[in-house]
Amino acid sequence: MTDPSTVTQSARRGDASAALEQAVSNYYSELSDAQSVEEREWAEFALSQLRAQPGDMPSVDCTDSGL
Repeated sequence: MTDPSTVTQSARRGDASAALEQAVSNYYSELSDAQSVEEREWAEFALSQLRAQPGDMPSVDCTDSGL
C-alpha cells in the first residue's frame, strides 16, 4: 500500500516542476530578438568552457594521499 504522504509529496514535486517549466517558458518567450541572441551566445560560451579536451584537466595521483 502506498503511503498517502508519499503521494502528496510526489504531487507537490510534479506541481513545482510544472510551475518551473512554465516560468522558464514564459521567460524565454518574452525575450526580445537581441536578448535571445545574447542568451544564445552566453550559452555557447559556457558550453565551450565545459568541453574538456584531452590534456586540459590536471592529472591527480591519489595513490600517496592516504585516500
